[in-house]
Amino acid sequence: MRIEGVVRDSAGAPVVGARVQLVGTCVQAVTDERGRYVLSGSPIGRVHVRAENLGYFPSEVTTSADSARGRTTFIDLVLQSKGIQVID
Repeated sequence: MRIEGVVRDSAGAPVVGARVQLVGTCVQAVTDERGRYVLSGSPIGRVHVRAENLGYFPSEVTTSADSARGRTTFIDLVLQSKGIQVID
């Protein structure tokens, strides 16, 4: 089973270097320069995919991964910026 997708910020720009994982497992990946990721070895059925990166609130999606052999489930995630506060 394979899950792939793109992690973007709220403006639609790709988030580079975000960690994407299947919650409750050790399956994880890091997004590339286009915000893309691939998770291989995902269990079949209900999965919880979480993305996080420094400066953003984590995002999590729960969905059902396709049970057909060799199929890919596509999940795109959006991270909301935490904003930056400058202290004088």
